[in-house]
Amino acid sequence: MSQDSICYLSGKYLPKSQATLPVEERGLLFAEGVYEVVRTYAGQLYEMQPHLDRLQRSLNKTGMTAPKDLDQLTAISEKLVAENNLPESLVYIQITRGAGPRTVRSYEGLVPNTLVVVYPTTTFDEAADMPSKTLALVPDIRWHMCDTKTIMLMPNIAAGNQATALGADDALMHRNKIVTEGTAANAFAIKNGELFTHPADNHILHGITRATVIRLARENGFTVNETALTTEQFLDADEVFLSGTTTHVTAVTKIDGQNVGAYTENCALADVYPIAQKLHEFFVSRIGSLIGSPQTA
Repeated sequence: MSQDSICYLSGKYLPKSQATLPVEERGLLFAEGVYEVVRTYAGQLYEMQPHLDRLQRSLNKTGMTAPKDLDQLTAISEKLVAENNLPESLVYIQITRGAGPRTVRSYEGLVPNTLVVVYPTTTFDEAADMPSKTLALVPDIRWHMCDTKTIMLMPNIAAGNQATALGADDALMHRNKIVTEGTAANAFAIKNGELFTHPADNHILHGITRATVIRLARENGFTVNETALTTEQFLDADEVFLSGTTTHVTAVTKIDGQNVGAYTENCALADVYPIAQKLHEFFVSRIGSLIGSPQTA
């Protein structure tokens, strides 16, 4: 993607190379900002309203003032997708506190900044196999407001880097041996035909895709338990998968180098992950039904 692709910054559409913020912007200095990432399929914004609702909750929880263009984010996003000719894309929306002297604690008079950037992503393929990843268990050292989607992502990045150094694709984070989530996705374990995932409290992000997967599972007769599991229970699970805007439903084949359930190197993934495979198919079908038709989600 060209550096001169068009982005939006606080009321202006301009090339990314010309988009700048003041040196003393509090998002830059203190990571005082919140964000969302919205997927587009065939040019359509997927689950835009739930993302906007979560963005508003993040603003509320951080005590940030909503920008004046908050109610224009859907139109702004659609315009950028069209102008950059990126029907299959990730729309990144960020709101930061605004610029002010670094030493001043008062937020009075600060004007929040809104940034929207569109990035290309892989074309949606309904026929594609369920993706997979390997994970490594890494301590969750994040703060206790993980339900707030902030730009303060150093702990997530560090966990992912640690997992990569251990030979895995990404990290599965835990607090004192209680599994929370992945670095950028929610985690599910399946045991004896039932789904388990950490409750939607302050220790995990309340994922938009997580909620969809739970709804689809229940609608199709599966039992979903919003109950935290230990690392040992995840290691003993029959199936493990991640859910997220960019991961959809992704099977986890190994944790700390140990095969999950009946997985082996030469197996057909759908055979040993029958429930995750079904959820993948349900989710893909839901996306497919939106393409070419008005979105109602």
